[in-house]
Amino acid sequence: MGFSHPSICLQRTVYETILKGYLFIVNPEEADLYYSKLQTNEEEKFLKKRRFYGHSYLVNELFEPKTKHKHRRLYKELCISAHAEIKGTLLDFPRYTEKEIGDRLKMFLSLAYGNIQMVAEDFLYLLDAPLKRITKGILEKIVESLERQVPLFEPDRDVYSSKLRLKKGNFMDVLS
Repeated sequence: MGFSHPSICLQRTVYETILKGYLFIVNPEEADLYYSKLQTNEEEKFLKKRRFYGHSYLVNELFEPKTKHKHRRLYKELCISAHAEIKGTLLDFPRYTEKEIGDRLKMFLSLAYGNIQMVAEDFLYLLDAPLKRITKGILEKIVESLERQVPLFEPDRDVYSSKLRLKKGNFMDVLS
C-alpha cells in the first residue's frame, strides 16, 4: 500500500549516524574511546552512559547556535513517527499527499548527500581518481535534483570545521 511514515524512522537513523560519523571524524579521541570499549566487559556500561550523548549532545558539540536551531527543527520532524504521541499516529495510505511523498524523497536525497560527503571526508585519502569522479558526479546529481537546496550536515563550529576538507558544498573543487 505504500506507507510512507515508517521511512521517517529510517531517515532519522541515517541522520543520527551522519552526525555521529562527523563527531568521530573531527574528534578522533572520541572514536578511539568508543572503539576501545567495544567487545569488552565495559561495553554495556559505556553504551548506557553514552545514551545521554544523543542528538542534543551531537548538535551542541558540532554546530554553531544558528545551525543548532535548524538541526533541532529537522530532528523534531524526523521524530514524529518514531515517538508514541498523537502526531506519530498519522495515517498514511490512502491519505498521503503528493507533497508528502516528494518531501520524503527530497529528505532521502539530502541524507544520501550528507552520508556520501561524510564517508568521502573520512576516506578521502583512499579515493583514487575514478572514485573521486564517481563521488563528485553523484553529489552533483543530488544537488541538481534538489534544485541546489541541500542541507549541510558537516560541523560548522570553527574548531571542527577547520579540520574538514569537504564543506559548504565545495566538493566540485575538492574532488577534482
